[in-house]
Amino acid sequence: MEQSPKSVEDLKVKLSSFAFSPTNNPRPGSSTAQTSQLQQHTTETSPILRRSPRKHTPSERAVKLEDTDVGEFSDHDSNSTPRIPRKRSSSTAFDSDIRQPTAKKLKTKTKTKTKRGIAPPEKYAHLNPIHDCLKEGLDILFCGINPGQVSAKVGHHFAGPTNHFWRCLAQSNLTDRVLLPSEDFTLPDAYNLGVTNLVDKPTAEQAEIHPSDFTAGVPVLLRKIARFHPRIVCFVGKGIWESFRRAIIPSVIPAEIDKDETERDINPRPSSSKGKQRALKSKGGKSATVPFEWDIQPFKFVHPVLPTTDVRETLFFVTPSTSGRVVSHQLPQKVVLFSLLKQRVKDLKEGRIDTSMMGTIPPPT
Repeated sequence: MEQSPKSVEDLKVKLSSFAFSPTNNPRPGSSTAQTSQLQQHTTETSPILRRSPRKHTPSERAVKLEDTDVGEFSDHDSNSTPRIPRKRSSSTAFDSDIRQPTAKKLKTKTKTKTKRGIAPPEKYAHLNPIHDCLKEGLDILFCGINPGQVSAKVGHHFAGPTNHFWRCLAQSNLTDRVLLPSEDFTLPDAYNLGVTNLVDKPTAEQAEIHPSDFTAGVPVLLRKIARFHPRIVCFVGKGIWESFRRAIIPSVIPAEIDKDETERDINPRPSSSKGKQRALKSKGGKSATVPFEWDIQPFKFVHPVLPTTDVRETLFFVTPSTSGRVVSHQLPQKVVLFSLLKQRVKDLKEGRIDTSMMGTIPPPT
């Protein structure tokens, strides 16, 4: 029996609703119904566990997430005002718990080098003095302050690794090559040069030397000059020259000239005479100190006539210290002054230096 098209369409609608509609009331004998009944029974018979108030309190992050996420996706009535979503804060309570505190930069104080005081005798008692390198009739006798700690350990002059002495000799052609400190004993015979010190006691720094040691070393140096007749004594350092000069000034015999010339030659200071005024004028009109000259100084040591040597006078030259710690003069500047020293030896041998205006240092008693 054929069915009408209208009845077929009604049957399809009924079948579609029966196949795809959700089942709200499961059959009593199904497993789904049994599971629901078991869950309901468990909920009714199980005791309610109380949560800790501390853990139950919602965190600030949870509140903010509710304000932001739920508000953005919740539906609103057409008549209500649209809700503007809040921006999430860059830092939350949860983030602050994880973030480590920023370490404060500790202010470190710059360590200033402690100035050394005068060293007690026992501090460097384990170090031995260095032997002089001398012979009669030297062209130049170099005079250092005192043996350094490194030099005293190895037993040779100017042995510090940063000292410029040996390079200055070579670059000024006083020696034909850069000698090692261990070759210092070859200087007198090979190059007619000598080395000594004003103070024999070794120290690490000049500040550790007592002023009385400088004063006591002057007569010893004068006796060496009287014994070995060097043409020029070169003080390696202005400080050592000033110590020597202060010690000899009271006994210096001035040249037979007028008073103003005597004051100018013995004490390199401006004379009171207007015609011989050599003071430098600063912007304020006040007289400034005459700059120190790294050259021959206005003093001489006169020797008696001896058949063994032709040296009749010893002059005095000053160069900066060859220590690498001296920053006022770098190696090229020191080499220039060592070259000038070599030229002064040549001038002295050829008689081109007038010593008549120099103060005379008497021989030691």
